[in-house]
Amino acid sequence: MERTNSAVTRQIVAMGANEFEIGLYKPEGAGNGEPPMIPRTWDMQTVLKSIPWLRLQNRNGRNIYIRPRGEHNLSLIASTQPSGLDRPHVHLAQPSVDHGVGPYFETVS
Repeated sequence: MERTNSAVTRQIVAMGANEFEIGLYKPEGAGNGEPPMIPRTWDMQTVLKSIPWLRLQNRNGRNIYIRPRGEHNLSLIASTQPSGLDRPHVHLAQPSVDHGVGPYFETVS
């Protein structure tokens, strides 16, 4: 669990926001009476205190999404291979968060 806490802390600190929109998505939820999306708006401390609950929701099939609340200057480049970020037409600011998801990377800058 310490690895998860560390990763979540690095991600939300790098985003540089005070409040975050959290979405817990389960596409098949509507078919069995559950809401497909559970939205939350939390500050950093609430996100960190909620990691055990978020992990439980993820184990139960929900995808967890997080972004700064309101307008922000971050861009998400999702599911790209590392070589895709080296192409001349890709101009990124210094990435705030860069992590692997299987053979792919997600970068927020």
